[in-house]
Amino acid sequence: MLIGSPGTGKSMLANSMTEMLPRGELQDIICYHNPEDGNQPKVRVVPAGKGKEIVAQLQME
Repeated sequence: MLIGSPGTGKSMLANSMTEMLPRGELQDIICYHNPEDGNQPKVRVVPAGKGKEIVAQLQME
């Protein structure tokens, strides 16, 4: 997450960073609602591309 005033280049920096990262090392991060504490979501890290499949399955349930 990038924080700063409008017009300081946050979006440009984020776009540049995604182009620089090697794709083989990327992972998907999924945040789930935590029914026990709504302020602390559950987090799961899965291989790159797998997160989209998991989210699609959960939406069908």
